[in-house]
Amino acid sequence: MKALEGIVEATGDRSAPRPAAAGTVPEAIAVLLVWLGSAMLLGGLLGKAPADISGPSLLLLALAPYLPASAFLFALLARRHGAAGAIRALGLGERPTLRPLREALGRYALFAPFLFLAGILWGLLLESLFGMEGSVVLDRILEGSPGALPLVLAGAVLVGPFFEELLFRGYLQGSLSSRYGARAGLALAAGVWALGHEVVAWFPIFLFGVFLGSLFRRRGALLVVFGVHAFHNALSMTLFALVR
Repeated sequence: MKALEGIVEATGDRSAPRPAAAGTVPEAIAVLLVWLGSAMLLGGLLGKAPADISGPSLLLLALAPYLPASAFLFALLARRHGAAGAIRALGLGERPTLRPLREALGRYALFAPFLFLAGILWGLLLESLFGMEGSVVLDRILEGSPGALPLVLAGAVLVGPFFEELLFRGYLQGSLSSRYGARAGLALAAGVWALGHEVVAWFPIFLFGVFLGSLFRRRGALLVVFGVHAFHNALSMTLFALVR
């Protein structure tokens, strides 16, 4: 993890604001339970097992639970800090500018080759040990009518990254860091985020979570982290579509 943070800190702004601790650990667990419970409820309403869902419906099942979870965590913070304080605590108080985003994307360019290599090696390891295939979920999301592709791209590149960063970096990382320290909180948040994905993505998602968490801890600007996450998803989906 120190090596990944080194990529971020090598060109980082040492005077940049750090994100405030967002909430307590019990509150963070409650938010995660709302997220998980919403996913289970939506799956029941769809009346199908996740393995039988594809296309936009599968993307909806993956993204919709973030809405009640985000509303719940914002209500928790607003009760304690007020609406403006809740926004600042989540790392959304800084006015967005292009310069920090360009710098963050430059650091991502250094990190991305290692991330994609880790994903390839992780996939080969799982295939050799357990016979697991590649990203089945992403393949099923891209299935369906071509007319649904813009909706799928908007969800996977914009909606998903925003709510994932809001929940896991903006809220969970700060909450865990206030209890266990900055590095442990960063790693735990990345680990929980990775567990929300399919097994074939666990290791690369964890590494990417550590990278994003380091960016957020360094700058405290969630929109910058969201921009990097959105760019990565767009690049990943493009590469996946080319080789599938």
